[in-house]
Amino acid sequence: MITARESVEKFDEKSSELINSKFLLAEKKIEELLVTIADSVLLYEIFEHVSEGFDYATFKSVCFSHLADGKGYFRLPKNDADVIAFCFSLLLEIDGGKVDLLELCDEFFPTEEGKQKGYNLFASQLLIPFKQATLNVAYAVLDEREGERTREEKPSKTYQNSQENKSLPVKENSALNYVCDLKNKAVETASENQGLGIDYDELIFVLEELEYYLKNGNLRGVTLAFTALKYLSENFVGFAIDLKKLAELISEVV
Repeated sequence: MITARESVEKFDEKSSELINSKFLLAEKKIEELLVTIADSVLLYEIFEHVSEGFDYATFKSVCFSHLADGKGYFRLPKNDADVIAFCFSLLLEIDGGKVDLLELCDEFFPTEEGKQKGYNLFASQLLIPFKQATLNVAYAVLDEREGERTREEKPSKTYQNSQENKSLPVKENSALNYVCDLKNKAVETASENQGLGIDYDELIFVLEELEYYLKNGNLRGVTLAFTALKYLSENFVGFAIDLKKLAELISEVV
């Protein structure tokens, strides 16, 4: 039996597969994601909690709307709980055949670049925020539960504070130094590749944002910037980023 943390990691994996899916395989990926949620006691509790009393019909009529010219558009709910409840309900409707995914993309994520591009817009505007909101809540719950167990086992406060005062600056510098090194490397690589049609501006911007949020201890900002970096790094094959190492360093300070 997998642990609660492992079930959240599996959700991360399955939602990433859905986000990066070909549109013809997306409905199968949705089914796999919903099975992953159902198999996790922690995730089930989270989705049950946010869905209680949630007015899906009203949110659906607001989130999916039309301009005066009849063109459909989508706007995301404003807070994490509503994002999770709304997107989860929509995925259930797609899985149950009540909503046709391709028709949804054609109407509310319109593009003249083909069905895959429309699905990609659906993924970026709806699936990525859904994944991130769910992970934000799930890891917060995990950290709180694990923190409660840790507090029961902690040594005396005097000794604990002494150790924290010694270790925190080292950990913080490790994370920041790694991000700063990546940023400097990206700037140098961009300069070396001028004229080759490779645009490093977005990569540099995300690294700068990650650096800023780390310095200010902004957990949500760090999480969002890291997620953006994770997907963005796939477009820069020749630019090595050890995402596992970076995640470990970040986890020590946020």
